[in-house]
Amino acid sequence: MLEAEGLLVPQGDGKRRKIVLKPGSHKPRSLRIGIFCFDPGSKKMARTVDLKHQLIEEGHTVNVMSKTLTELGMKIQGIQRVVKNHEVDAWLIMAAPRVVLEWFAARPTPVFALWGSHLHMSIAGTGPKKTPATEQALNHLIKLGHRRIIYLVRPMHIKTPPIVALQSFIDVMGSHGIPVGSYNMPIWEEHPEGLQQCLDSLFATTPPTALIIDEAEIFLAAKDHLARRGIHAPEDVSLICTDPDRAFAWYRPKISHIAWGIDPMIRHVLRWVNKVSRGEDDRRKSVVKATFVEGGTIGPAAVE
Repeated sequence: MLEAEGLLVPQGDGKRRKIVLKPGSHKPRSLRIGIFCFDPGSKKMARTVDLKHQLIEEGHTVNVMSKTLTELGMKIQGIQRVVKNHEVDAWLIMAAPRVVLEWFAARPTPVFALWGSHLHMSIAGTGPKKTPATEQALNHLIKLGHRRIIYLVRPMHIKTPPIVALQSFIDVMGSHGIPVGSYNMPIWEEHPEGLQQCLDSLFATTPPTALIIDEAEIFLAAKDHLARRGIHAPEDVSLICTDPDRAFAWYRPKISHIAWGIDPMIRHVLRWVNKVSRGEDDRRKSVVKATFVEGGTIGPAAVE
């Protein structure tokens, strides 16, 4: 409300009240916002485009870096070169690992983490709380008789300290007496051919009965490759994606996935940018609840 931002001063009958800022407050200013996307695909995502447009509508200048974090190999040296060549007032960093966020946090320019490993760090950030919903999905698979379950994520999430989701996967599987090893969390070459080779290898000898796949783009690529091999969900394998995607609305059977909303996250970003524009040091975090959408790409494990 306006009362929260300043004082409303009457200007006479028929005239709008004037806003007078409270003592010590600062007028908002237009900021130069730098956005570091995770990978080339995320630059074109609707959520990224929507965020950029809303920031521009708020009067800010937005510069999306031409190089993404994955293209730079998450290497601080490469990221430092990009940052050095761009003068910005605030950074938005998408889905970055902790080492990258720590580097940005040590700099004087305000930084906001969209997704990524920002928990337990003194920076602002937001993201979905997917672990409870993913655990629900995993327990549902196990209840359906699945034991050979694969959690397919980008290799960087396994090579670095495992992300929370992977530790949760290990814990839930263990609670059911199901051992977890490299078979369940495979390392693969991070390109389309590498993904296909990984899937081919998994289904060559001891085919999994269920795959939980991180990121919608990787999920759809995997689903398409398996279908070309005659492996369909849910008849031959159960498939779950850990993220939502607008494209899912066009699939039949409906895609089983973890759903969460982007709008609350964008609102948090806009509030944060507004506070930064007023000279405030805002490091609050927010989480968005995620839910398991059962869909139609999961079913009972095949009887052997």
